Amino acid sequence: MADVRVAGKARVGDRMGFELVGDDGACRLTWDGSTLLASEFLGTAYHPPLPILRGDVENARWTWRGTIRHAGSVVPAVVQASQEPSSAEDLGREVSTIKVALTVQTAGGSFVVETHYRSGVGVLRQEVRRGDTQTLLLTLAAGR
Repeated sequence: MADVRVAGKARVGDRMGFELVGDDGACRLTWDGSTLLASEFLGTAYHPPLPILRGDVENARWTWRGTIRHAGSVVPAVVQASQEPSSAEDLGREVSTIKVALTVQTAGGSFVVETHYRSGVGVLRQEVRRGDTQTLLLTLAAGR
């Protein structure tokens, strides 16, 4: 079982937020109004911070342009994002979620981060894919 803890306050672009640290690394998050921003997550840093969830609507689409840093390299990137109501399994039953799909494109290729957020819980499921290959799967057994 992975533990995640708040390591403390941290810069997220020009805002203060929090750094969360767990077995799979760190992420830096903050809210800008109803939009959740990440300057770092899943081992990749984003400049400017990447919008990863719109908390004020169920359906949304947006495009982000900036640079990413991963494994010591900094490259230009474009992220196409979509957000919609969905469902995911939690302890054997389907529960309602908001699914956000982030397609990260660079000159070297692309990958997709698909995250299911559950109201009152947070991230219930997160999957990373490169093409047809799943490279990461995180699930939380929330029971709500």
